[in-house]
Amino acid sequence: SHFVNEYGMNYLLKQLKQEYPYLKDSDATSFLVVNHNLVQAFKMLFKHRGGYPRFKSRHAAKQSYTGRSVCTVIAKRRMKLPKLGSIRTSKTSQAVNGKIKRYTVSYGPTGRYYLSLQVETVAPEALPKTGKTVGLDVGIADLAISSDGEKFGTFNAKWLEKQATKWQSKYSHRKYQATVAVRQWNHNHKDVKMDLNDYRNWQRAQKQKARYQQRIANQRQDYLHKLTTA
Repeated sequence: SHFVNEYGMNYLLKQLKQEYPYLKDSDATSFLVVNHNLVQAFKMLFKHRGGYPRFKSRHAAKQSYTGRSVCTVIAKRRMKLPKLGSIRTSKTSQAVNGKIKRYTVSYGPTGRYYLSLQVETVAPEALPKTGKTVGLDVGIADLAISSDGEKFGTFNAKWLEKQATKWQSKYSHRKYQATVAVRQWNHNHKDVKMDLNDYRNWQRAQKQKARYQQRIANQRQDYLHKLTTA
């Protein structure tokens, strides 16, 4: 069969927007990025360097899209995005002196939105070299031990890990109960069908579990960043 190239996919966007008017609510450049990624995925498939592309699921815990339109910093901690308008952000001062090439808006399992920017800027000046060397031994009891005898402890978040384990158990139990209830309802009621997403109890447990897991990941990343910077 004839393979539709990237230009052909972009040519079909106008017809798709007429057939599905809700596509006009999104940034037009996000469709171009999707077409480019799809073409690259098929090229890797034909070269036997990857599997067949899969559709994104609307029920996935994490959703995101990428655009190539112009994003501008309009004030401190405020940016303007296409179709979304002015939004509240953080650390906008780092993007003032650079050229924003791409932006990605993602929705995490904790219910929060994140904005990632690809910025073209001038490389920072290199730090002066001290001429000193140090050896690091990564262990189990200690995260690392330097050659001069300094020890770096492992990351510890026992209370958060305990809460994450507890809510993981609640999430699994509630989802199992909801699954059984849905099957029983659909078996006894042929006219009205129910879906697993109609039960909110297990979804609240999923979000609470994800929040604790995200806090653990953020604290661990912060600890490692501070340690490596030092």
